Amino acid sequence: MHITELLKKKRNGKELNESEIKYFVNNTVNGNIQESQIGAMLMAIFIRGLTTAETVMMTKAMLHSGDVLSWNSEWSNMLVDKHSTGGVGDKISIPLAPSLAACGLKVPMISGRGLDITGGTLDKLESIPGFNVNLTKPDLDNCLEDAGCFIISTTENLCPADQIFYTKRNETSTVDYINLIVGSIISKKAAENVKHLILDIKVGQGAFMKDIESARKLAKQMVDVSHLMGIKTKAYLTRMDHPLGRTVGNALEIDECVKLMQGQYIPHIHELVTIFGGSLLEMSGKADTLESGKKMIKEVLKNNKALECFYKMLIDQGVQEEICNNLCYGDKTKALKLAKYQTEILASKTGWIEQIDVLIIGTVCYQLAGVVSNNNLVDHSTGAVLPKTIGEHIEADEPWLIIYHSTPTLNFGKNTLENAIKISDNKIDINCDNLIIEWIE
Repeated sequence: MHITELLKKKRNGKELNESEIKYFVNNTVNGNIQESQIGAMLMAIFIRGLTTAETVMMTKAMLHSGDVLSWNSEWSNMLVDKHSTGGVGDKISIPLAPSLAACGLKVPMISGRGLDITGGTLDKLESIPGFNVNLTKPDLDNCLEDAGCFIISTTENLCPADQIFYTKRNETSTVDYINLIVGSIISKKAAENVKHLILDIKVGQGAFMKDIESARKLAKQMVDVSHLMGIKTKAYLTRMDHPLGRTVGNALEIDECVKLMQGQYIPHIHELVTIFGGSLLEMSGKADTLESGKKMIKEVLKNNKALECFYKMLIDQGVQEEICNNLCYGDKTKALKLAKYQTEILASKTGWIEQIDVLIIGTVCYQLAGVVSNNNLVDHSTGAVLPKTIGEHIEADEPWLIIYHSTPTLNFGKNTLENAIKISDNKIDINCDNLIIEWIE
């Protein structure tokens, strides 16, 4: 068997068998396949597709390319996680993990970096000085014992195939192919050895899935493959037509997450954290109903119990105590570096904000951060703040967007940003409950 034979076979639209898929995955991890050939295979898969059987085999091969984590048997039904397909301002995982831990669950989260315009959880957390996303197994055990949660990266030993494919998908514009998304996410969740999983499938302009039908197809396949891996899974389809919360950008989003865990209400973020957290509490038996689970999450966000678990997680993952104190209980500007320059984008008229072009905001923030591949240094200090968001009233010449940038001038026209908002003369009724389109189990 040789990689060129497999390339030709998939290029011609033929189905790969289990041994061929294992050969491709294992030899990718072992360094026996050239980078150009890995990219070519991903492109062939993207163009010719994978069957459901091939997707399952690919997911299993990616899982078994590295270690599968094992945990204290007493935690068996307490092991949960959530994963998103990514969106602009999507910061849900960061406050959700410690909120669940504060409710008595264990959250061993293997997360990802930014792909295309969608921000990555790891990139956000690495804006906190000293935060270490690469931990040893004893470190992971300590995190779950002490904080109840951790958020880490794939490594050479943990989901190594996904670590390689993740970068190559970004470089070959194959990020949005459904079957590759399935393999990437579910292999990580299976490697965590969790029992219950929530999937957040983003739908809309600021997501990889632009329409409900494609999102539904992805969700169904992810749930099916996840169940085959022995993970009880529920997938939510959620709207991604405007930035989530009031920030986009790594350090800025961390600031907002901490504010949420300090008891502040953050639109859209509060709703999704509450719903996903409540669902996992119900699925694991910690709560009798979804509503009682949501109530538990709201309580730990309000009484600082989630913040306490977040603080412990920071300490356990290498952040110095002084930085933790400033971030969680003191002056956040002493813990987070924010870009030196700010540019305000003003409203052209008085009215209610009806629409914000999430694609424009996401693209601008992506360019400011300098994200191209995992090998590039990310400027964590840049991004955008939305003093006003969907459904809120705004006056003419009042700032609705503040861009944080590291160079004295923006490298793109303000006209683009000024045209990213639509203001209505009539009051807009925005119901945050409409973030949820449907769910699949």
